[in-house]
Amino acid sequence: MELVYGGKIYDVEKVDYWVDFRNKAAIAVMQGMLSNPQSYLGEGDTFPKAAVRFADALIAELRKEK
Repeated sequence: MELVYGGKIYDVEKVDYWVDFRNKAAIAVMQGMLSNPQSYLGEGDTFPKAAVRFADALIAELRKEK
């Protein structure tokens, strides 16, 4: 299956697509967290760790079979 995004064509089965998606998702999550720094952090957590955790959770949900 192919996906066109931002002028690029991705094969959604390839790792490169999901790596790119993970990076973009983590950036978006971090921007949201920094706009409200009181949210989303657990004890001992950092913004980067939380952003990656949320991005990974999003990917896991998106990759689930319907």
